[in-house]
Amino acid sequence: MRKILLLIISLYIYYINQSMFLALGDEIEAGSASAKYMAITMILIIVISAIVVFPHIFKKMDTYFSKFFFWWMILGLINLTITFDSPFTLNHIILNSLFFVLQYFLFLSFYWIFYNDNIDSFFYKIIVLCTLIISFFYYQTYSIIQALFDTQVNTSYFPLYLTPFVLCIPNKFWRLSLVAIMCIIVFSSLKRGGLIALTLALFVYYWVDTFCKNESINLFKSALLAMLILAVLAIGAITLDNAMNKDVLIGRLQETKEDGGSGRDEIYDYFISKIRNSSTSELLYGRGFEATKFKNVGIRTGHRTISYTAHNDVLEVIYDFGLVMFFLYLSFWIAYISYAIKLVKQKSNLAAPFAASFALFLILSLISHIIIYPHIVTISMFLGMATGINKRELTINEVNTE
Repeated sequence: MRKILLLIISLYIYYINQSMFLALGDEIEAGSASAKYMAITMILIIVISAIVVFPHIFKKMDTYFSKFFFWWMILGLINLTITFDSPFTLNHIILNSLFFVLQYFLFLSFYWIFYNDNIDSFFYKIIVLCTLIISFFYYQTYSIIQALFDTQVNTSYFPLYLTPFVLCIPNKFWRLSLVAIMCIIVFSSLKRGGLIALTLALFVYYWVDTFCKNESINLFKSALLAMLILAVLAIGAITLDNAMNKDVLIGRLQETKEDGGSGRDEIYDYFISKIRNSSTSELLYGRGFEATKFKNVGIRTGHRTISYTAHNDVLEVIYDFGLVMFFLYLSFWIAYISYAIKLVKQKSNLAAPFAASFALFLILSLISHIIIYPHIVTISMFLGMATGINKRELTINEVNTE
């Protein structure tokens, strides 16, 4: 129990500080105080996770996710160390290497923790507390009023990625309250992709949950409820927007048609062209970690200038890591879908949150970036928890039927 508590506290510190650093505009540059603090925190979590995992190191895990995160870690570390023409310093390489190691060990530790011990209700209380505090820091740094001053708030993704955990909470009051808070956060952040992903995830959750409970899906009721929620949020935000004479929110919505989603169509065309013109080695093994960023920053694509990434995990993985890691990444999608279907067939309580997590992952993978950034850590935690709980419940059922 002490190991579990230490792990959860460490994760709690990790998320709070991640949220605060990014919210305050800290780029977390390699060698900075923030980067060193994050590195120390990650090392602490990895060590605690390793302690949890060590007694089970030779035990077989009947889940593909453990294999995926292992090989993703190995190939990712190799790619980081052989990217000779990258501008990364040793500190930068170490920091990014820790992210690859962290996601693997967190998956394993969460799997074995939840498989061996029924601490579900205790952990859900931690999730409630963690979500509330992260949301508090979000609004302390960027309130709704500040967000409407033509400011996009990327920190909204931190509570957004906690959605699958929140949807597992059995207490209906807390589950619905935290979902409402997340809806407000995502809407006020002016992140269109986040709003689309959250909306789809909640729809998928409702449909799968209704199916697993053998209830009929009332499409009219679900559509009416969704429209009502969105209407209330939209009217409130637009009213405040107009009162401030800013019209920022309306402008952001109008931009979607004009800019193709922050110029994503132009960025996609650019990277597809670059991939088509790749050499054999570049196509197979990629150009190096974050090559989309360091090889293309400042290049004009139509009306846009590339400043960060391809904003699409498929293009990002092929460009950075090549087809070798892309097929590994594709296998992760297949395993994710397969496990979701498995839980639905079992009519597990985890089926709806798990399906919602895949919907979230799918949308944000296609229009943003997850797999090579810290957000994948949250996904690995959830997958470890969900597969561990499901394995524990299946084992108990098998024992009871004998």
